[in-house]
Amino acid sequence: CTALKTCALPAGLTELAPYLFAGCSSLAELRCPSSVRRIGEAAFHGCSSLTDLVLPEEITELGTAVFNGCAALTSFTVPAGIAELPDYCFSLCTSLASVSLPAGLQAIGEAAFGGCTALTVLTVPASVASIGANAFADCSESFILQGGAGSAAETYAAENSLTFRSAF
Repeated sequence: CTALKTCALPAGLTELAPYLFAGCSSLAELRCPSSVRRIGEAAFHGCSSLTDLVLPEEITELGTAVFNGCAALTSFTVPAGIAELPDYCFSLCTSLASVSLPAGLQAIGEAAFGGCTALTVLTVPASVASIGANAFADCSESFILQGGAGSAAETYAAENSLTFRSAF
């Protein structure tokens, strides 16, 4: 599907299948209907032109490597219904510079932001109790992890020689 640039998904759709748009290298824009609750594994893997992706707040599950290799994605707001960012969620999103995490997020998976070379700062909510191995490997050299004092983010930063800044 290298020629697909935009896609309108039907109302009532509840799930995007694993690998649904994988390899759609020209896909630049997608709006998910408010009925979508789950996005399958690697659904957008390799969508290297994707710049505009709007997801409903009601989504509760993202599959492993769901946005892996979305190299043109510059910013993303994780929907409020997401409790866990899966392994490799945003890995190799090399233009990703701004991410907003929801207050109820509980876990960040292994290499979730691995290779996000444009990401310089990330504020981790106090609700996050676990952060997977290499979650921020190969981010910007000046990468700063922000969070609360005594938080999982502070512990992770100390254990992985990352700069930590208290944010609340």
